[in-house]
Parts: sequence; structure tokens; C-alpha cells
Amino acid sequence: MSTKRSTCHLLKKLRGLMKNSNFVNEQLHAYIVPTTDAHQSEYLAACDKRRAYISGFDGSAGTAIITESQAALWTDGRYFLQAERQLDSSWILMKDGLTTTPSMGEWLLEKLPTGGRVGVDPLLMSHECWKPLSKKLTAGNHMLVPVAQNLIDIIWEDRPLPPNNPLITLSTKYTGLTWQEKILFVRNKMKEKGAGILVVTALDEVAWLFNLRGSDIEYNPVFVSYAIVTHEFIGIFIEESKVDSTILHHLEVNSTQNNSNHTTVGPQKVSIYPYHAIKDYISDLVEKTSGKVWISDKSSRALVSLIPKHIRIGDLTPIAHMKAVKNSTEIEGMRRAHVRPHHSN
Repeated sequence: MSTKRSTCHLLKKLRGLMKNSNFVNEQLHAYIVPTTDAHQSEYLAACDKRRAYISGFDGSAGTAIITESQAALWTDGRYFLQAERQLDSSWILMKDGLTTTPSMGEWLLEKLPTGGRVGVDPLLMSHECWKPLSKKLTAGNHMLVPVAQNLIDIIWEDRPLPPNNPLITLSTKYTGLTWQEKILFVRNKMKEKGAGILVVTALDEVAWLFNLRGSDIEYNPVFVSYAIVTHEFIGIFIEESKVDSTILHHLEVNSTQNNSNHTTVGPQKVSIYPYHAIKDYISDLVEKTSGKVWISDKSSRALVSLIPKHIRIGDLTPIAHMKAVKNSTEIEGMRRAHVRPHHSN
């Protein structure tokens, strides 16, 4: 049974915005709609499913590109059949991975007019994806440009509200380490790299670092947030209504103690900031802090571009490595999770 829905009216609205000086500085000749959210998550909250909204294809992987006269969607072999069922006649299915399928950059070079401008929301494209695409387009005398206001959000009239679910804390019974001990390890790794600031953008890394869990994304125990760690400061950027008294106590937000029992490498009291304050805070902090800024190249172009290249460390964060190497408590937890309860007949 076909599950196609018409997207003609949406594409017409989007193409109108691509030329509208109220929303773009100069006319766009193409607009890219990635699958990801601002944290480059694989799985998304309903409000972040922009590519599914504009194309009708709701698989977990894919990128849409809309030009003045065509719309194309790239996805991998897991989704060829699903995409064929869901995309209407306005769309061209690009079967990624086949030798006959052009890359997005190659296709754009073929379709763009001279001096073409390709727009994308820089929060939704990682720096590591931005760099090669920008280089390819520039070599063809085109330009990849950041579009601050997401054009899909403007036309998405019934877009769901961002999730705002409560958080829970995890004790060392499950984590094996307090969040203060994890911060100590992170700061030591920062010292080894000569980093004065670590910016954490991946949702699973924030949750793991602070021994917190959430439910903002279905089937994923994460919550929408960012974190910044320096040698003098720890900040979490989050919708403040999520942070109740239990969470404040867990993070020692209102503590007057110096936490000397936890560390000799800087204070360990967390400060809470509004979620959307992250960009301004990074810009301000970069000017004031000595040393380099550690932000993974897998983070959004929007945040990475705030940091001058000569002081930027783009490696995976130390949290990614810490999270991958399980401690004895975590290993035991994994074993217990696979034990099937015994039921008598």
C-alpha cells in the first residue's frame, strides 16, 4: 500500500522563502535539509523531524536538497524500498552507496547556476560534514552559506513543541563513578591537550557525564542540553523548567561547599543556563579563557565556527572515550540487563 503524501505545496512555500529577503540575505539556489537535530543525534524528537516533514520520507537516515526546480533525497540501502513508497512524484530518490549515484556535492555542481548559493541551517550540519561540502562547492565557484532561521520551521504550521520531560538521577550503584569524579578525569584530559574549555554537544555525553537521564527522545534516555567545562567552571545549558530541586541537589547547584573531598582541580559546583544561551556564552568565554577550546568536529557548524581555528581542538571529546570503556559497575549492569527472569511453570 502506498503511503505517499503530496509535498508540492510545501516545496512551493519553501522555494518562496529561498528568495525572500526577509528570511535570507541573498537568494538561495538550493536548500539542504539534514536529518539531524542541533546535537547531531541519529534519533530525533518529533519537533526535529524536518526532513521527514518536507519530503514525506520518515526513515532514520537521509538528506534532502531542494533547488528552484527539483527536489532530491539521499538515503542508504536500508531505506530504498521505504523511500520509493513514501516519496511523491516531486522527489528524486538518490540511492546512496551505488556507484551510479552522484554525491550531494556532485549533484549540486551539476544543477546550480553560476555562482550558486546553497543554504543550510548550520545547527543541523556537523563541522566535519560542512568542510568537504563547502570545499567542493567553492571549487565550483559556488558557496555554502549558513541560514540562521530554519526555513522548514517557518512553513511547518503544526510543528510539535520541543520536548520538556523531567530528568532522573543515577546513583553510583549504576554508574560506578560520581559525576564529580568524571569531571576530575575530564579536566585532567583537558590539561594534557592544553585545553581551557571543553564544549559538550552530544546528548548522550551530557547525560553520561552528569549521571542524569531523560526521555526527550523516544527510546533514548537523553535530554536536550549542552555542557561546558573549564578548569574553574561547569555549566549546563538546558530548559530550566526541567531542573527541579532533586536535580539541583544532585548537581550541587546551591551548595556553598568547596567540594574539597572531590577534587583538587577546580570547583565542582554546576551553574544552570538557558538552553539557547549557548552560542553567546561560547563567544564570550572564548575571549576570556586562556588555552585551547576542545569541541568535536562532530558538533554543529554553528558552534564550531564561533571558535577561531588556531585555538580549536576538533578531536572526539574525552567523554566519548570514557563512555566507551566500561567500569566494573557498568559491566555488571550490562550483564544483569541480559539476565532473563526465571518463571516457574
